This record gives sequence, structure tokens and C-alpha cells, in this order.
Amino acid sequence: MSMSTIKRLTAAFLLVTVIGYGNEQAVSSQDYPSLASFQSQSQKWDIFADVLVWSAQETCSEWAFVVAPPFANPPAAPISGSYDAVLKAVTFDWNAGVRTGISYTFERDRWDTRLYYTWHRTNGSRHINPPPGEVIQSQFISTDFLLTLPGLSIAFDRAKINWDILFNMFNWDLGRIFYLGQSLSLRPHIGLQSGWIHQNVLSHWYHSNTLVPYDAREKIRHHFWGIGPEVGINSKWNFWKNARHALSIFGDFGQAFMWGHWSVHEEADTTIKVTTINTQPDRNMGSLTFQGAAGFVWDARLNKNGSLFTFKLGYEFQIWTQQLQFFQHFSGILNNALILQGVTGRFLVEF
Repeated sequence: MSMSTIKRLTAAFLLVTVIGYGNEQAVSSQDYPSLASFQSQSQKWDIFADVLVWSAQETCSEWAFVVAPPFANPPAAPISGSYDAVLKAVTFDWNAGVRTGISYTFERDRWDTRLYYTWHRTNGSRHINPPPGEVIQSQFISTDFLLTLPGLSIAFDRAKINWDILFNMFNWDLGRIFYLGQSLSLRPHIGLQSGWIHQNVLSHWYHSNTLVPYDAREKIRHHFWGIGPEVGINSKWNFWKNARHALSIFGDFGQAFMWGHWSVHEEADTTIKVTTINTQPDRNMGSLTFQGAAGFVWDARLNKNGSLFTFKLGYEFQIWTQQLQFFQHFSGILNNALILQGVTGRFLVEF
């Protein structure tokens, strides 16, 4: 990330802080309950839990391509004519996850801090069984290398894959709420993000159209760990309220700049006792992430002491740039994004 980008983000953060401070001078502490959200005691603890229903999308999740007509090995005659190669990609399931954490609001000036953990696991699978006259070739370098060995065919006739993504992330931030008028509140924040993303790919390849039928299995272990600062802003606009309930719209945005470490191991073996290993050096480099969310909030005052219950429901996305780093047949070493997106529901109790 360039210094100019860092300067722009820092300037934006300070601008929001200054504007928020200037606008809230006209709002006394007695007016807080009539603003964008209920305000209970100045010093308080919150416990919250999110239910995540997310799916993953990953650039270059293509793992095989189907070719018609099949190649011959060795070719009996010069190959000519038209060839149709169709790439096959993995489609990930919608899976449930969880985010849970606590926050504390300080007694002075409504500064608050949050600590939370996010867990999500998703899986994608695919099976290819092309009709007669078509064959399959692998996009993975270890399996593809098997097919160049003497006596082995250059294509398979059946294949299947299972792609697992495990997401674990910890976040801590420090922020402050500013009230802009009677309905809008902003919470700029800075903090730290750290965690790991493990991707494990297991593919099976079946071959039965030569004098020496064999099966192959390939395993890719793609592990990432990172840590770095994050900045962001949370917004909330109240459009209806009475003495006990409030309905609002929220919009959040964040960005993290992480130092990342990638470890990739790729290995393929066959039933005829042939093994190939693709050794890829570990990588250490920067990783940029973006997070955003928008939706609706319902606040309810539970008792006269000011305890609150909050329910949030909205759409959330996370973009992890440069996440996919293994070697692919045509593209070489990848440098592509992982996108997590879906519905997030939050339950929060303030006391």
C-alpha cells in the first residue's frame, strides 16, 4: 500500500472525528436518548453474537477442463481439427458460521473498545463424468505432471474434488461514537486484526482407457496466517422511534493491512506407486482486506435501568485480496482474491 493511500485514510479518519466533535457540541448529554440509538449508563459492557450464513467465491477455482475430442498418446497422426476445452470451477456451499465478542464503553467521552472472534467453514465439491469421446485434464500442476511421464496417458476420463476453507479471525478495535444531528451516529475506529485461513483441496482422478488403468489423488494444503492494523467506520441512521423501541439502518466499512505468511504444499500419487510433489517456497508479503455490511437494526429497552436488546440483520462481505497462491497449470503461481459474503444476524445485550 502506498504512503498516499495511508495519508488519505488518516485524513478521512481525522475529518470524521473533527466534524463529529463540532456537530455534537450543540447536543447536550440530556439529549442522548433522542438520538440515533438509545444511550444507557455511560459505563457499560456489551455481549454480542452473530449468526453468519455465508458462501465463498474464489477467483481461479477452476480445477479441470474437459476436452473433446480426446488426445491420443502417442498421436497416431498429426492432430488437426477443432477442440473445445470447457473449464470446470468449484461452487462453494452456503454454510453457517459464528462471530462472538464483548465490548466496553468507558465512562468518559463515550470511547469504547471491542474484542471479537469470527469462525466460518465452507466446502465446495464437484464431480465430472463426461460422455464418451471427451476427456479431462487437470489444472493442478502435480497431477498434470503425472500425465507427462512415459507410459501414462495425458488425460483422465472421470474426476471429483473437495475444496475446504476454514476461516478463523480475531479483531480488536478502539472507537468513539459521534452524533450528527438527531438521527445519525458515526463510530470511526482503529484496531488490530489477526488470524488464519486454511484451504485444503483433495481431488481424485480416474483413468481406465489404456492398457495400464490407474487412479490418481492430489492433495493441496494452502495455509495463510496474517496480522496487521485495521481502520473503519460504523454508521447508524434512525428513522423511527418511541419510548421503548427504535428502528434504524446501519452501514459499516473497514479495511485491514496485514503482514501475511503463506505455506503451500502440493502432492499427487497414483495406484501404480508414482508420486509427484510440487515444492513451493513459503511467502511473506502484505495482504489487503476490505469488509462491508449494511442492513437494519432493532433496539429495545428492556427495563428502566437502561438495559438494551439489539437485533441486526444485513448483508456482509469480506474481500481478501491476494489470498489464493498455489500453482495452476496455465496461469502459473496465482495471486487471486477470496470473497466471503452472505447474511449476518446479530444479537446484542447491553447491561
